[in-house]
Amino acid sequence: MSGTHTIDADVVNVSIGGARVTVHEDIQLATGVSVVFVLEGFKPRFACVRWSSGQTYGLQFLGSAENDSRFKEFVDRLENAENLGS
Repeated sequence: MSGTHTIDADVVNVSIGGARVTVHEDIQLATGVSVVFVLEGFKPRFACVRWSSGQTYGLQFLGSAENDSRFKEFVDRLENAENLGS
């Protein structure tokens, strides 16, 4: 597949460096493919597919998310909530 295609996915996990997502479409993304990760309310993040397992993909964000204080704060809150639950 070439060009642009929007894929809806469930976010399994997100960190400052990347995300794990599960896709519910019959589509295969190759390792190394560039994608744009969009989380409602935040700036789009360029990423690449680092690994896949079935319909679950590991994305590595390209560039630094450190300068986006809203996104960093969001990830920090998620990580703190996970730590409280374990």
